[in-house]
Amino acid sequence: LNSNYFRLNGFYLFNNFWNKIAFEKKNFLVA
Repeated sequence: LNSNYFRLNGFYLFNNFWNKIAFEKKNFLVA
């Protein structure tokens, strides 16, 4: 359970990181 929780948390943070970058790139291209 503990390792599963940390794995999910790491995946969420990783996804959040890339979504933030993609969002900023999209805004840069639009602006």
